[in-house]
Amino acid sequence: MIDALKKFQRTQGLVPNGVMLPGDDTMQAINKSLAAQEDKVKLIWCCPKDQKSCDACIARDGTIVDDESENTPNCKGNCRCWVTNEGMITPVMYDPPIEKVYPEA
Repeated sequence: MIDALKKFQRTQGLVPNGVMLPGDDTMQAINKSLAAQEDKVKLIWCCPKDQKSCDACIARDGTIVDDESENTPNCKGNCRCWVTNEGMITPVMYDPPIEKVYPEA
């Protein structure tokens, strides 16, 4: 653990002494590094993979994207794909077929 702390201190330009005290430069650098990692949320492309999905979106299902506004190249725009945070439970798409309301005469 001390070696890991020394390595971190070296990468941050601090004195690599393997010591960390409350409020010192090492503690502040660690807090800053953790805060930067929390801001980076991985977004996963999700596709229902059904008859309405295009091949481009099906191929991209499960990949990491940069932001929510990113679109799949060559997508027709009718696929109902979405982006979710990594680690979130992806809902199962329920899209039953449309049933006729009135009997045919």
